[in-house]
Amino acid sequence: ENISRLNDSLKTTQDSVVRKKIQAAIDSLSHLNIAGGNIKLNMSGIDSSNNESDTDSNKEELPATIEAYKKQQDSLPEEKRDNRLNSLLNQKQILINSKYKGDQEKFTEDLIENILHTVPQMMFVTLPLIALVLWLLYVRRRKDFFYVDHIVMMAHTYIAIFTGLLIIYGMEALHSVLSWEIFDLIKALISIYLFLYCYLAMRNFYRQGYIKTFFKYMILLFISSFIFVFVALAFIAKSFLQM
Repeated sequence: ENISRLNDSLKTTQDSVVRKKIQAAIDSLSHLNIAGGNIKLNMSGIDSSNNESDTDSNKEELPATIEAYKKQQDSLPEEKRDNRLNSLLNQKQILINSKYKGDQEKFTEDLIENILHTVPQMMFVTLPLIALVLWLLYVRRRKDFFYVDHIVMMAHTYIAIFTGLLIIYGMEALHSVLSWEIFDLIKALISIYLFLYCYLAMRNFYRQGYIKTFFKYMILLFISSFIFVFVALAFIAKSFLQM
């Protein structure tokens, strides 16, 4: 309404100075109307997004019991029901929620404890796989070293690693009690020693040069890291499902 009046005044006014002032007022009012419309539009968008997020959060909430979850799934159309994997994970989540009552610290503590108990099993699984990698690295000398020789080599190395890890865990326990920095230094020295020990053991066992052995050792470490990660994830999932 104000803009229309100003437009009428602009048509009847001949003074150039007054016309400029009227035009400036019209432009200002036009900008205010546009900004107000945008604000209203954005606010409506926010409201709708909040409603959608509230709806999504409600959908993600799991029932308190497995029986209620199954009834909930049965009430949905078949195409909207969880698949077998999601159903298994959701039921496990319900059991964990019921057991720990939201105590995240206790849950994490028990999960880590279960994982630590599976470390010997992880090492047992990875030993023949890493021995296979060694067999491939020394495939040209397969007449000198059979697959069982690589297993013996890795078993010997694993014993050394286990011993070193036990000492490191002992240093961590002492450090948590006494807070002496010397324990961190000892852990670092043991880690360096284990790295060099495994390299020298590989060099002495296969009787190859230092440089060639070093390159094969780095390849072995690179491939072994992927093997350990894959096996560790599998055992973490197993530990989670066993809780």
